[in-house]
Amino acid sequence: MKFYGKTDTGLSREQNEDSFFREAPCGMFDALMVVADGMGGGAFGEIASSLATQSVANTVSKNTLKMPGIILNQAVSLANLKVRQKMETIDCRVMGTTLVIAGVTGNRLYVANVGDSRLYVLRKDSGMEQITLDHSYVEEMVRQGKMVRGSLEYRTRKSAITRAIGMGSEVEADIFEIGLHEGDMVLLCSDGLSNMVPDEHIEEIIKEFRGDLCHCVDELVYAANEQGGHDNITVILYEHEEV
Repeated sequence: MKFYGKTDTGLSREQNEDSFFREAPCGMFDALMVVADGMGGGAFGEIASSLATQSVANTVSKNTLKMPGIILNQAVSLANLKVRQKMETIDCRVMGTTLVIAGVTGNRLYVANVGDSRLYVLRKDSGMEQITLDHSYVEEMVRQGKMVRGSLEYRTRKSAITRAIGMGSEVEADIFEIGLHEGDMVLLCSDGLSNMVPDEHIEEIIKEFRGDLCHCVDELVYAANEQGGHDNITVILYEHEEV
């Protein structure tokens, strides 16, 4: 099992509101990976992201079902409940987090996401593909043909997300299932990477350093900071070994 994760505060923030988790095995999964990007400012964002990742890990590790999609849905719902309960105890009205989860079992990858933290797959013999769909105002406008990606309006409203853990009493996750092959790379990241480094450059870095996951993750974080490091940066990179 080859995977590596790292989180970095970046160059502009005083606190790191991102959290991540990785473990192999975890529950029914050969590997479980989670990235969360907290919102609410200061300690609130950090609390939300940490609480969500811990909740997902606990839910998955204790779940005895053999239905990956249902397990991930339950994990997302329970993470939302935990964050909402915490908001009540600390009297906070604005606290939440994005969440992207990847579970590998055999040669199948199961993904759940809420918000704009992303998951990409880079096939060994082809290009990189974003699997998740951003739950953000700008990307929803782009999908509807009402906004041009990269335009001034897109850049100025990019931080507005439409779905997050803690935003409401209930939350809906997008669930994906795809096949994996020997040498496929799976990347989970917060928008501190994807907003700062173009997908094409991310792909170039992974291809160049794919033989050394630690070095590759370090290079991705470095690239985000080289572009300004305006946000916290979290990256998990996984290389699949075919079963």
